Amino acid sequence: MTMKTYVVKTGDTLFAIAKSQNTTQTLILKYNPSITNPSLIIAGMELQIKTSAEINDLIGRVPPRISYAS
Repeated sequence: MTMKTYVVKTGDTLFAIAKSQNTTQTLILKYNPSITNPSLIIAGMELQIKTSAEINDLIGRVPPRISYAS
């Protein structure tokens, strides 16, 4: 499993990190069990993040196809 490391910066929130890294708060918490309180993350913490392609595979989501009417 390939993970990316994200270092928490001052002012970061779990929601903002998830959005900027194209993932979800739930998956960040899943792969970072040391976070016991999602409202309390500290600058300098290293979080393991899955890439968007890996997340799509994980949840089985396929981008929608665009169909144009003839």
